[in-house]
Order: sequence, then structure tokens, then C-alpha cells
Amino acid sequence: MKTTEKINISDSILFLGCARIALSEIALASSIKDKDSVSDFILNEASDFQVMGLLIEGENPGKYDPFKEIALFEDLKDQVLDNYFFTNEMIGEDVTNNIIHEIGAITPKGYSSAGNSIGKVSIISETKFWENVEINLSEAPTKVIDIEKGISAVKKAMSKVKDQIKDHISKGETREANFAKAKLQALQKKQDSLTYHLKQAYKLGKEKSSELAGAAVVKGKAAGVVGATKGAAALKGLPGAAAIGSKLGISSTLAGGGIALAGAVAAALLIYGSVKTYKRFFSKAAKACGGKKGAEKTTCMKKFKVEGLKAQIADLSKGLAACAKTKDPKECSKSVAGKLTTLKKKLANEMKR
Repeated sequence: MKTTEKINISDSILFLGCARIALSEIALASSIKDKDSVSDFILNEASDFQVMGLLIEGENPGKYDPFKEIALFEDLKDQVLDNYFFTNEMIGEDVTNNIIHEIGAITPKGYSSAGNSIGKVSIISETKFWENVEINLSEAPTKVIDIEKGISAVKKAMSKVKDQIKDHISKGETREANFAKAKLQALQKKQDSLTYHLKQAYKLGKEKSSELAGAAVVKGKAAGVVGATKGAAALKGLPGAAAIGSKLGISSTLAGGGIALAGAVAAALLIYGSVKTYKRFFSKAAKACGGKKGAEKTTCMKKFKVEGLKAQIADLSKGLAACAKTKDPKECSKSVAGKLTTLKKKLANEMKR
């Protein structure tokens, strides 16, 4: 059983839903043909693996690989860590740390956000999923060696960060020391995750570990979970789908150097932070309205819903200014502006009731 990485399933599904919205708004603001169909596909049919590929790499990631899906989330966390203070300003420290420590790949655990961006859908157990995964020994570089190299690199990084913490403390630099401690915690989680997947690779291997290679291939029932067949076919049916990310103008988080957040990633983070704000009002509503009945309860719930929408709109409006500091200001702004328009219409309709 996997015990080294504690993923918050509900929050991971929520984040993936927000990533879908961010990418969908970019599609709707683009000039590609059939953009409504593309938007609908991203929102409802794309696998979580495809969503993360578009968000992080700016392109369809191809054949499903659970190891790559996990790596995409690690790339997301690296981006957040590299821009820790900026992300704090955008969405707050609690949500930033939630992204770093609790958001992760849910497909191997039997969940999917496809067609259900808020609630969770249990598709297949984690054990069953891994039973339906094989290591393809004829493709790509050696998987075990890659993981071992990753563990070595993380250990070196942890040693460096520990030295930085000591240095900051000796200089009385409390804020910098706390940032370094947060980075150290994230690196420890990454090491734990890599160690688990190294063990998994050994377990799945049918040949000696040094020969394990290639992308994991999903077969049988698990293929339906990740959209490895249906999702890929649907994506191919879209105009210019071979490079759907570039057609939409989605840039790779990893491209171009520098540490600034990519526009799509920043938009997804901003939308996620705003939804978290909205959900807090519903928690308050549950306490304040729980003892009421009938029309009184309806009025009470509406009050908190309106307040929540206003707070969410305020968060995203503030976020538009943050878009200017990202790697792709227009990409970020178009995505956030699209979501803002939807929320303002929703608030107007709620006020009329």
C-alpha cells in the first residue's frame, strides 16, 4: 500500500476541475475552429493526464503513462516552489501549501475529474489499477535508472536547502528560512514519492530491474479510466489536435527558461484559490443555516451564496493584476477574464431570485 505520499483526493479533483476551466477559457478566447467543441472536450472528456499535459507542457502528452502523470504534478509543484512568494500573494499561503503538499495524480488511485470537476468519482481501486499496468520493455529510457537518478538529485537538493536554512537562521532572516523549510518539506515528499515508485517499478518488472524500460501501458478495464483509448481518439478528432496546445496558444511551463509561472498554470491556480474562497462561505452557511427550515433556510443559504460569489469575483479580479507578472500575461488574463464573466452572470442571476 502506498503510504509515503498523502494525496487529498477531493482537493486534487477540485484543482483538476479548475485546470479544465482555465484551459477551456483559453480555448474559447482563441481563434481556432470548433473552439466550442474543444472547450467541451477539455471540460468533460479529456483524461486528467491530458489536462495536465496541456497545462504543464502545452501539448497532448500522448499514450498514458502513470509515471509521467505523477511527474507532471511534480513539475507543477516545482513551479509553485520556484515562485513561492508570488504564489502566496496570488492565492494565499494556505492554498499554496495545499498545492505543494496535498495535490497529486489521482488516476492511479482510481479517481477521475472528467465530466465531474467538483465531485469525486471512484472508478477502480488503486490495487486494481496497478494490476492493469505493465512496463513496456521495448520503449523509452530505463525507468528504474531514471527514478534512481531522480532520488539522487533530490537528496543533493535537500542537502543544499538544509545549508540555506542554517545560513538564513544565522543571519536572522526568518521569512527566507521559512521559505527554505517549505521547500525542504516538498523535496522530502518528492523523495518519498520517487522511492515508492522505484519499489513499484521493481514489483511490476518481469525482467531484472536494470532492464525495466519505457512508458507504462494501461490495459483492460484501466484503459477506460484514464481515457487512454477514447480520450486520445477524441483529441485526434479535433482540428489541429496533433499540437492542440500550440493551437490554443498554451505555452509550456517548462519552455523558455526562467522561473515565472506560465499563464495557464497561473490561471488554474487563481481559479482554484477563488473556488476555495467560495467553498469557505458554504462551510459558514452550513453552521449558520443548519438549524433553519423552509423559506428562512433558503434566504439564509442565498445570503452566503451571494457573499461567496462576491468574494470569489474579488479574488479573481485581484488575480488579473497578478497575470501581468506571469510568463504569458495575455494567456492568463484571457482565462481569468472568461471565468470572471461567467461568475458575474451567475451573481446577477442569483441576485434576481
